Parts: sequence; C-alpha cells; structure tokens
Amino acid sequence: MKASLTNILPCLLFLVGPLQGEEPEWIDLFDGKTLEGWSKTGGDAVFEAADGTITGSGAKKTTFLVTKEDYGDFELVFEYKLHDLDLNSGVQFRSERTPSRERVNTLKGPQIELTKSPGRSGLIFRQGGGAWITPEDKLVRNNAAKNGEWNTVKLRVEGPRIQTWINGILINDSVSEEDHKRYPSGAIGLQVHGIRDYDGTPRRVSWRGIRLKKL
Repeated sequence: MKASLTNILPCLLFLVGPLQGEEPEWIDLFDGKTLEGWSKTGGDAVFEAADGTITGSGAKKTTFLVTKEDYGDFELVFEYKLHDLDLNSGVQFRSERTPSRERVNTLKGPQIELTKSPGRSGLIFRQGGGAWITPEDKLVRNNAAKNGEWNTVKLRVEGPRIQTWINGILINDSVSEEDHKRYPSGAIGLQVHGIRDYDGTPRRVSWRGIRLKKL
C-alpha cells in the first residue's frame, strides 16, 4: 500500500498543477541565438540574432519583430540599446496584428516608447491610434535612459493598469479602461521606427534578456 501511494502522489501533483501561492516561472522569449518564436511584419528593417542580442537595422518603413504567442497580464523585462540616437524605437504589448494601408500586416496597440534622453522613454503610446495612453499631465520628458548604453526596462500590465520602469525608476503608472477593453491580450513586438528622411544608412537598436512572467 505504501508503495502504491508513493507512485500515485507525483501523478496527482502533475494533474493539479503548481501549488497554491507558488510563483509563476519566468519565460525566455528569446533563446539568445535564433529568432524562433518571432516573425517580422510591416516594413523593410532587418532583424538579426547573435551573441545573445537581437539587433534591428532601421530603414524607411516602420517594422516589427512579433511574438507568435499572445499575452494578457504579465511582467516583461528586457534591456535595450539605441546605437544611433536619431532612431526612435519601442516595444509593443497586447497588440493586434492587422493590415495597414499598404496591405501588409502591422501592429496596433499599446507601446512602450524607447528614445534618447532627455525624452519620453517608458511612457505609453497607442500605436496605430496616434495618441498617448499616458495621461497628458504625466507626459514629462525624463533622463532615465542612458544614451548609447544598455538600459533595463520593466513592464507590468495587470488589468487596465500599466506600470513601467527604466533603470529602476518608475516612469509610468496609469490606468486605461478603454485600452484594456480594446486590447486585453495580444502580441509583443520589437519596433524599429521608419526614418522619414532615410539616406541609405541603417540605424540600429538592440534588445537582450527578454523575459516574461504571466500574472
């Protein structure tokens, strides 16, 4: 009888899943070597994976590297570096894949702005809607990001609340019921913004350590 109970217990634990109160595990969205689990959409930028880093080389049209899986409530952490400070970038979340006017797939939804300092890094923009989700009275330029260096970003989205930190500094803490209703879940996308007066010289942005924990 004792032997039977010993064999049954692991099976029961497997069926019921994690114990109550157990912390969810972090998921590596980037394996450090390939773009497995991601797909490119939008414009003509190039994404490459090497040495634990994803690098996007910007061109004329805005382009995204998009997760194949959708996510709702979660914490996301990553590092980013703008190699060229005239390049605007961002990271989409809870975003919808939808055709653009050019009849190519693109993303619409919330985005963490990533730009040079002083700037609006860490604030939340509605990509495809042309408006800020961060309230107008909180659209304050900050110096949290370090130009030309790696910067650590944390994003926490739970229900309608959106919080962001840049290098440990709280930048955005806002609630948008409208955006949560419109975008409760969706893709995560690395953005290389199009360069309006593109002169043929690619501008680069890199990401690494992209990890997510579902809430």
